[in-house]
Amino acid sequence: MYPYRPTVAGRAVNSNGSTSPEDDSRFIIGGIVYLDHASAAPWHPAALTTYLRVAETLFGDPTRRHVQGRRARDLLESARAAIARAFGGDPDRLVMTSGATEAVHLAVLGTVAGNRTRPARVVSTAIEHSAVLAAADAAGVEHVRVPVDGRGVVRLDALEDELRRGAVLVNCLHASHEVGSIQPLADVAALCRRYDALLHVDAAQTA
Repeated sequence: MYPYRPTVAGRAVNSNGSTSPEDDSRFIIGGIVYLDHASAAPWHPAALTTYLRVAETLFGDPTRRHVQGRRARDLLESARAAIARAFGGDPDRLVMTSGATEAVHLAVLGTVAGNRTRPARVVSTAIEHSAVLAAADAAGVEHVRVPVDGRGVVRLDALEDELRRGAVLVNCLHASHEVGSIQPLADVAALCRRYDALLHVDAAQTA
């Protein structure tokens, strides 16, 4: 996504309150200001240009061994490496899925199935996406939900109370898809480290 610039009388409003004649009309849709960019946003021009170029020229199946397939595979792997570098990770450990729902099910169910030495409990914030909650409910272990405060931020005291009882996994989204509240992930991660629980972050809204 790229920054939204509101307009006044056809002039873009800058961060310091001044205006300029540049009118970024991509954010004025049907005469209204569109503020649901965390859910769906207009394409960034550079991203759209790249997507169209790839769709037109590198359309091969990356699992095939013909020329177009190999070219598509090379592009896929170079993208995997670039994403891994951005996160300081290993490309061999970066899994690309069909979408966020498949990703969260893989993360939640896979973590529970692969960690039988930790307590058989999953802890989720009460405002997780339904896909995360459904995956945790289906994991076959105890699933508890911790409340949030009036601002929609997870209550760290309640989370710590649950972690004292033990957990294999904590589900904590980065930003709420309903109210936009941003969670204190550094504090959540510190609690998970203290009580030896793994942390799953759904960052689909802020990626």
